[in-house]
Amino acid sequence: MKHVALIAKNHTNPAYGGALFGARAVAERFGYEVRHSAPQKPDDIDEQAALIAQAIATQPAAILLIPAHETRLTGTIRAINRAGIPLVSLVGEASEGE
Repeated sequence: MKHVALIAKNHTNPAYGGALFGARAVAERFGYEVRHSAPQKPDDIDEQAALIAQAIATQPAAILLIPAHETRLTGTIRAINRAGIPLVSLVGEASEGE
């Protein structure tokens, strides 16, 4: 099934549950599944980077990202850009990348 990846920075903020709810509502309308993930340790940058790398490997139609840090994910965001996967930044925005 076609899918988008929603990668939050934690499972503890209820606002991110709202983002997931909204993403699922829109994605389903267009025939997409949302695959959601977040670091087990809240706001862990290295774990979030690993989750992003895993998402890239599944070749989603897009990645919806709630970045754990504005600058420390730059290399990972560039990997998303190199893979040609559209990136939508939710809540926060990384300092570099497309």
